Amino acid sequence: MSPRAQVFQVDIGSVYYTLNLRWNRVNQTWIMDILDNLDTPMCMGVPLVTGVDLLGQFRYLGIGGGVPMITMTIAVGHSPDEIPVYDNLGIDAHLFYKTAV
Repeated sequence: MSPRAQVFQVDIGSVYYTLNLRWNRVNQTWIMDILDNLDTPMCMGVPLVTGVDLLGQFRYLGIGGGVPMITMTIAVGHSPDEIPVYDNLGIDAHLFYKTAV
């Protein structure tokens, strides 16, 4: 079983960010917070849902240091409609990002 929270740093567009993933047991979803390299909150409480660009609504924040079209998605197994659950984050559910360049 995965832990209730996962915290790690990731390099997105040559800028380091801290991703804090935590399980919200009330609505049964994983939630993501993104903090910049100074631990200043960039966006908080983003639900990890499949089939959407998780950063799309936050383009104005410049996440990724100005790299164009950073897309962050979550994928579970082989189905685009399956949602991440408490037990499978980091096992069968994975967070991905890509750039257009």
